[in-house]
Amino acid sequence: MFLSGRDDVLLLGGVVEISTVDYPGKVVSVIFLCGCPFRCPYCQNWRLFREEDCRAVEVDKVLSFIEENSVLIDGVCITGGEPLQQIGPLIKLVRGIKDLGLLVKVDTNGFYPSRLKLLMDTSCIDYFAIDIKARLDPQSYGRAIGIPIIGGRAIKNLMESLRVIHDHGAFLEGRTTVVPGIVDSPADIENIASTVAEYVDIYVLQQFRTEGGTLDPSYSKITPPSREKLLDLARVAKKYIQDVRVRTKEGGEERI
Repeated sequence: MFLSGRDDVLLLGGVVEISTVDYPGKVVSVIFLCGCPFRCPYCQNWRLFREEDCRAVEVDKVLSFIEENSVLIDGVCITGGEPLQQIGPLIKLVRGIKDLGLLVKVDTNGFYPSRLKLLMDTSCIDYFAIDIKARLDPQSYGRAIGIPIIGGRAIKNLMESLRVIHDHGAFLEGRTTVVPGIVDSPADIENIASTVAEYVDIYVLQQFRTEGGTLDPSYSKITPPSREKLLDLARVAKKYIQDVRVRTKEGGEERI
């Protein structure tokens, strides 16, 4: 694992200069950070946690790129991997982005609530998206994250992270990727939605997709769930959460 011991150096996995899909209603640049504590078998970004094609870059150089691009964008989405694995340089990065007058969105899996508190204390985050991997029991969650032994711990940390974000008042998107055999039943979605309803502003069901391959190659052979399947599951979540959406290749983002 990359450990520079410095708060001014990021392990960077890539940059997308312009995106219209990573921050609802906004145009953003996307920064991919390397490293992740999970090993989700269906993960498409597995090269990031293996630190393949990653490079150490000074935070100031990333900020210089963002500044050059700032006339074209509303903000920056920082994703991974798991950005909070690099909490020191992440804090420096979000402060710099905010100093440029831009919006900041952070994607997280919720495994690091204490680091999340440090990030929240910067008052620089406008939008969080937190991944809820599976129904909230240790066996199901452990299977989804690819490390069965920490399933219970992952749920505990997730719930604490939800509370941290909610208590600080930042906008919070909960999202679940619907993966056949992992999380794909009405009972799964009912369990998740009823548990997180008090914390999230919106809840999104994402379509599992196989472009680029998956950590476990067998998942690359799975047929993605249909738009109709996601719409049916979204109606289950709608019983508990007012703003429910689906994201599919066929329909883009749709509010239910």
